[in-house]
Amino acid sequence: MLLELEQGVVQLLQSAGLKAHPWSGKPEELFERPKYVPAIRVVIEKVDFTKKAGYGFGLNAQVSVILFFRNLRDEGQGAYHLIKAMVDNLTNKAANGFLLTPKDITLLYHESGEFAYKVTFSAEGQYAVPEKPEPLVTEIRFEEV
Repeated sequence: MLLELEQGVVQLLQSAGLKAHPWSGKPEELFERPKYVPAIRVVIEKVDFTKKAGYGFGLNAQVSVILFFRNLRDEGQGAYHLIKAMVDNLTNKAANGFLLTPKDITLLYHESGEFAYKVTFSAEGQYAVPEKPEPLVTEIRFEEV
């Protein structure tokens, strides 16, 4: 469920020509400057579940797209251009069954000519817990020897 959502967001960004990657490092390294900029990292920050019928749940996730860059206004490489491209290519799109809606844009840091913005999206979808037989309900048969 979370992996599918993350992969869906990354695929939507990559299909728009943006070099996005899911974050797979240590949590404390998430906001460290990447080696190459601009760089886009995708992270799922929070998930809320709402009980539906049976094994079904409504799911509302907070997905953050973090953009690292060195320039605000350059065409194609500047933050403002890339943020607009991210919002345009994710808003009201389905990422593997999750509808994306923009929530906010936040400046995370700026130092020595390097900047990072976080663009947050809400992702709404459905999740059904797979039904599995209870281990204690399984019949045990004994044979006489």
